[in-house]
Amino acid sequence: LLQLLLVAALAGCQATQYQPLAPAGGFGEVQLEGNLWRIRYMHNAFTTRETAQSYWLYRAAELTMSRGYDGFEVLSQSARTRSSGAALSSSSAFYLEGEIRMIKKPFESVPPKTYNAEALRAVLSPYVASLESEPSVAMRIETPPSSPEALKLRMTYSMPCAESPGQAG
Repeated sequence: LLQLLLVAALAGCQATQYQPLAPAGGFGEVQLEGNLWRIRYMHNAFTTRETAQSYWLYRAAELTMSRGYDGFEVLSQSARTRSSGAALSSSSAFYLEGEIRMIKKPFESVPPKTYNAEALRAVLSPYVASLESEPSVAMRIETPPSSPEALKLRMTYSMPCAESPGQAG
């Protein structure tokens, strides 16, 4: 019963979608100088870190291509939280912000530092454009682990390579 009530209570919660900056969140950018840009993706507590990272990278690739560059180098990236109360809540705003340097070919695409913008955009596009890109709430309620070893969490984030072996980025 408790599980059912929890799922029902959270059913109306929605993650921040990929969109230009709006009251509900989204992306924004500012040109620092020449080919240097700062990109920010603001999201809510219902958006996973992986989704926010994918949206941030996708925006970097989109912006890079729109400016006539072939790739970008991630110079810095950080995550911050702004909470309206004493504790984190659904009204908290989370920011993923970083700076990129746009580059032209030839360069070596070596994620997570340097990306081929066209290849990255092609890989992320189906995910970003999908109506199922982020379910409103994806929860798995389980019984507590039986051992301290089972409490360890491992998160791996990897970007599949869109290029075939032997093809330069």
